[in-house]
Amino acid sequence: MTAYLRNYWYLAAWAQEIVEKPLGRTLFGKPMVIFRTESGQAAILEDICPHRFAALHPGRVIGETIECPYHGLRFGTDGQCSHSPFSEKPPRAQKVTSHPVHEEDGFIWFWYGDADKATCTPVPDLGFARQTPTTEFIRAYNHMNADFMLGIDNLLELSHVGFLHRDSFSQGTDTLAQSFINGTFRSYEDEGKIVSHWKFSDEPGAYAQTQWQAPTLCIVEKGFDHSIPPRERRMIGLHLFTPETEKSTHYFAVETYDTMFDAPDYAEQVATLTKKAFVEEDVATIELIQRNMGDGDLLDLSPLLLPIDSGTFRTRRAYRHLLDLQESEAARHQEVAHA
Repeated sequence: MTAYLRNYWYLAAWAQEIVEKPLGRTLFGKPMVIFRTESGQAAILEDICPHRFAALHPGRVIGETIECPYHGLRFGTDGQCSHSPFSEKPPRAQKVTSHPVHEEDGFIWFWYGDADKATCTPVPDLGFARQTPTTEFIRAYNHMNADFMLGIDNLLELSHVGFLHRDSFSQGTDTLAQSFINGTFRSYEDEGKIVSHWKFSDEPGAYAQTQWQAPTLCIVEKGFDHSIPPRERRMIGLHLFTPETEKSTHYFAVETYDTMFDAPDYAEQVATLTKKAFVEEDVATIELIQRNMGDGDLLDLSPLLLPIDSGTFRTRRAYRHLLDLQESEAARHQEVAHA
C-alpha cells in the first residue's frame, strides 16, 4: 500500500462535526479524539488514556479538558493530565500524545509529522475557492474502504465522469461522455503540482481540469456546471483525502455555489447529486478496484495504459519522488545523530 508523507497538514474533520461531543476518528492507523473545549479551541489527542488505555472520545469535555469516561482523569489540549479524582496532584509522568491543530474557514487541520515543523508550515490556502462574497461551500464527508491514492487517481482522470456518472451528472444521457470523446487532453507539471486538463471546444469556458497538490489535495475546476445542457461557468471543487488505515480513507469534498447566481434550492440539488455520484458511483467503484488490486501499487501492476492516464501516472511518480526525498532526509538525520 502507499506509504505516507509526513510533515504536512491533513484534514481531520469539518468544524461542523465537532460541536458538543468529542469525535473518535482513526487517522494514519491510530485512534484519535477530536474535541472542542468550552472556550472553542479544537484539539486532537490520541484516543487512549494512559491509565487503563480506555478510549477518551466517549468522555465529557469539561472546561479546557477532556475527561476519561473510565476513571475521570482529565487531559488538556497538550495531552497533559490536569486532574485526577484520586490524588491531590495529577500524575505528570505520562501524557497523551497531542497533535498540532489549525482551524480555518470550517476546516480542522492536523499535523502529521514532527511537531516542531508545524509552526513554520502554513495550512493549504483554499480561500481562492470563494470566488465572490456570496460564494458558499457545500461540504461532504465519505468513508472509503480503499487506499487514498486510488481516490486521487480517480480525480486525475476526469473522463470517467461521462461513463461512471452517466446516471448522476449526465442525468441518464451520453452528453458528457461524448464531450470527453470529442475533447482534447493534456497533462503537465507546474511547480510541483500535476495538472490534468480537458478542452471541449474553442470556447474559453468549455474545459475541466484537476490539479494535484501534495500530499492529498485535488482541485477540480470546471467551465460548466451539472445542468443539461451545462452552463458556461467557472466551478471549483475541493477533494481532500486523509488515510484512516492502509486500506481505508476519509474522503472530504467541497462543492461551491453562489447564492446570488443560483436558485434557492441549488445547494440542495447539488448536495443530492454529488452524494449519489461520490458514494454510489465513485466510492463503490474505487472499493472494487482496491479489491482487485489487493496490496499492489498501480505503478507496479503493469496496467493497460491509455493517453488519458498520463496525469495519474505523473502524480504517482511525483508522490514516489517525495517519499524518496523524505527517506533520504530521515537517513541523513540518523547519520548525524550517530556521528
